[in-house]
Amino acid sequence: MFNDAMGFTGKTRRSWIEESFSKRDCVHFIPSTREPHRCVPVCHVCQNLIRCCCGRLIGEHSWQYSCPRISLVPGPGPEVEEHWSTECHTIASPTDSYGTIDFQDSAARVCRAKYVRVSVDSRADDVLQLMLSEWQMDRPKLLISVQGGSENLILPPKVSRAFSKGLLTAALSTGAWILTDGINTGVSKYVGEAQKKFGSHNLRKRNTVGVTPWGMINNNNNDLIGRDVYRPYQSLGNPLSKRDCLNNFHSHFLLVDDGTIGKYGCQHGFRRRLEKHIQQQRIHPRMNQGVPVVCVVVEGGPAVVTTVLDYVSSNPPVPVFVFEGSGKAADLLAFLHKQTAMDRQLDADLQEDFLDKIGKEFGVDSKEASDIFYLLLNCMDYRLSITIFDSESKDQQTTDSAILTSILKGTNASPAEQLGMALAWDRPDIAKDKILVYGQYWQRDSLEQSMLDALVMDRVAFVQLLIDNGMTMSRFLTVERLEELFNTPQASSDCFLHHLVADVKQSSMPRGYRLTLVDMGLVIEYLIGGAYRSIYTRKSFRAAYNLLKIQNKEKARSSACFLSKPRRVLTSNPPRVPQRPHFFRTAQPYKCKGTDPYPGNQEAMASAAADVTLLVHFNFNDLFVWAVLQRRQQMALFLWQHGEEALARATVACKMYRSMASEARQSSMHETLADQLKACSL
Repeated sequence: MFNDAMGFTGKTRRSWIEESFSKRDCVHFIPSTREPHRCVPVCHVCQNLIRCCCGRLIGEHSWQYSCPRISLVPGPGPEVEEHWSTECHTIASPTDSYGTIDFQDSAARVCRAKYVRVSVDSRADDVLQLMLSEWQMDRPKLLISVQGGSENLILPPKVSRAFSKGLLTAALSTGAWILTDGINTGVSKYVGEAQKKFGSHNLRKRNTVGVTPWGMINNNNNDLIGRDVYRPYQSLGNPLSKRDCLNNFHSHFLLVDDGTIGKYGCQHGFRRRLEKHIQQQRIHPRMNQGVPVVCVVVEGGPAVVTTVLDYVSSNPPVPVFVFEGSGKAADLLAFLHKQTAMDRQLDADLQEDFLDKIGKEFGVDSKEASDIFYLLLNCMDYRLSITIFDSESKDQQTTDSAILTSILKGTNASPAEQLGMALAWDRPDIAKDKILVYGQYWQRDSLEQSMLDALVMDRVAFVQLLIDNGMTMSRFLTVERLEELFNTPQASSDCFLHHLVADVKQSSMPRGYRLTLVDMGLVIEYLIGGAYRSIYTRKSFRAAYNLLKIQNKEKARSSACFLSKPRRVLTSNPPRVPQRPHFFRTAQPYKCKGTDPYPGNQEAMASAAADVTLLVHFNFNDLFVWAVLQRRQQMALFLWQHGEEALARATVACKMYRSMASEARQSSMHETLADQLKACSL
């Protein structure tokens, strides 16, 4: 499991990387050809030119752990054919290649990337820990896996624009990671160009990860070998070489090593295992949902069809978003998806033409074309997880919205889980157009939990959206929820609130102390000063509050002792508490003891407390005070617009901000905190 508190520096970081990750070296020479040699006897020159199944010459092998083969001439008697494999013929040793790449051919902007050489069988949890802790990448809220053509890919202009802008907009607006092959050809190059045109210059905000075969990189031995190094790198490839260069607009590279060179494909299994592990992580600390994954298909060969089938047939299914018009596998999937929409059967006359089209697109014979056809048909069994996007159509929505909508449509998520995804992405437009739609039934608990999450995550637009869809604060707000909001960590204001409570109580707060509404009432009185008295500190409120806490403890104790006992359902509503005036309710004028400005309040409060549930009519004023104390200026401005007596509330908020700024300055806290609080009061 990943430890958030873990950090790596200097020698500790190097030792952890070398202990966790390995490289692979071939130590057994298995000739790649069995043809008889032309020279009799075999000369040493020709012998040194024969390649192993790993792609290396005999002189490029490491003989540290085994003896070199003396002769390549078959001996007398029958020869047992030996098949080369990573497990049997390579040996793992601590990785010797990791650090930072400085791409030299990016004159317009500085481009650097983190990289590490890892064995093909590396643990996915170690890789994720490296990315989050060592590379300091933000936790993903979405994983976009781009699959497609690896060479000689030329997209039509409209498809190219839709792909580039849509992909980066979807990624940047949701906090997504993008996974590609990382090479400077094919679809990976288009992703790099999109990052160049629409992405960020800041490395921390660029989360485009290349999962690249180590043996396919040009001059890898000369350029990238070194421990915790800073390496200049040229992305200009050799047209005569079978190897590729790294794309200079990716931010991170996982260089997958299976002991081969010049061979492509070892990264696929590694990448899929990493995607599944990321899928199991939480999309947000407050939510139990996993990180959603979507596969974006652009062009591609027969291997892409197999990959699509693996995605859509997995459990849970991974949605696939296909760019129609990009060519080859993408167009074949789009054609078959449309032709089988009604009865899910392809007409006999079309089937023959379709088989010919498969053969022409992939350059395969009729048998291979037939095999690919049945793979495509199997993909159509999961057609609900496949979305076809036609960039030529005028009726299509924007590409980024279409990608995110395909995730909602292509997974088995409930409406509440879909709303949680949109909330984590901070995309209220998706929630409004695709989730909170007419005719969708919502349980009250689901919307109330979404409202609580939106407030904690400071999603102002979502709070507005939920209010527009019928959420009422008087029903939503309870003592427990208000206290949860006040105890929400919010940068330095979390410690600042505890500091204010300690000042008011004239005592130090123990570690892990949980703030109460009574504490907040004391803080409000301290900040406003004068003759104001908070409703949270009134005797009637304290009595009902204490009774509620006792009853909650008894409920917890009884539920622990009698888990099998059925719960009693309360059919009658608790008594209604008389509505108090709309004036700023957390700061009322002080009255002498024994006189209550609201007669009957104590009796109503006691009656409510006696009926198990403390019913207090909280409203926008309570949330407004919470937003001010939590230094959430945009949320405070929004809540200020949704209540009465705006001038009185604005005056009180300004007084609280100025008092907090003065307190921060006197307490020798960070200067920017005092300046920010003072600026909020203006």
